Amino acid sequence: VVAGDPKVEELIGEDVLGVFAFYEPAEIAAFVVDRYFFDATPTGFIFVADANGSEILMSGGGDDHGHLYIWRPSGVSWGMPPAPELGERGNRREDMAPLAKDFATLVAAMVELPGRGSEAGYRMWDNGTNRPLARKLVV
Repeated sequence: VVAGDPKVEELIGEDVLGVFAFYEPAEIAAFVVDRYFFDATPTGFIFVADANGSEILMSGGGDDHGHLYIWRPSGVSWGMPPAPELGERGNRREDMAPLAKDFATLVAAMVELPGRGSEAGYRMWDNGTNRPLARKLVV
């Protein structure tokens, strides 16, 4: 992904085990149509995945069409610049952290991380509990 990028690390922290729980189409629609984050909801982006308290968004247009970003939900309106005096970071495109140039790059960069959580995940797949939920991903 963007290993060692300080902007990404600042937004997602060191615990990346919870990153990439991909959203279903109905969830994606709810983020935008229902304005889940009210006036802080980014415009021009598609919600792709949960990133451990942040969101992975895909640009829907412009020079960066299809690029993926990490966005941390904000309490300030979309388009607002940082206000350090109030302790608020900005909530604009440039305040997001770049993640990948496209979805295929994101998927190709994914690796299984050892450690906390992996063994439980393996057990769920090994005993067949999650097999009915599996979907083939074609990029």
